[in-house]
Amino acid sequence: MAYNGQAGAAFTMAGSPAITRFAIESSAISRNGADGIFAGGNNTGQILGVVRRNVIVGNGLSGISAFNLVDGGQSSVQTADNSFSGNGTYAISVQGYPSQVYSSANIFEWNDKTFFTSGDLGAGSGYQATYGDNTGDSNHSGPPPALFSKF
Repeated sequence: MAYNGQAGAAFTMAGSPAITRFAIESSAISRNGADGIFAGGNNTGQILGVVRRNVIVGNGLSGISAFNLVDGGQSSVQTADNSFSGNGTYAISVQGYPSQVYSSANIFEWNDKTFFTSGDLGAGSGYQATYGDNTGDSNHSGPPPALFSKF
């Protein structure tokens, strides 16, 4: 999922009681114009996702963005064993209550900032949890190393 004008993968929230489920595994999500993975919307349904064993690099905005714009909707994403590097704003962004991302055994390098949690979309603050086994350092100075070439 690379070189898309917007998100590499986009999952939008439908109305309740609809549940959108997705799994992205063993993939490269790179150099997309906006988020690598976009999961959210302005509705009352749910999005449930699993993101495992991926390389998420060089996206224009966040590597993963999970959000809701209305109380009642929810995006919930579990991440494990991914490598995040060189994403434009954040490695993982969560906005709006009760949206959430759980992170385990991920590697974070060369992101502007690693995690972002906010309630500035009018639905309260989102939630991020880590299991304490993520690694990496996002505080490097200068540009990140060159990403792999277009495939």
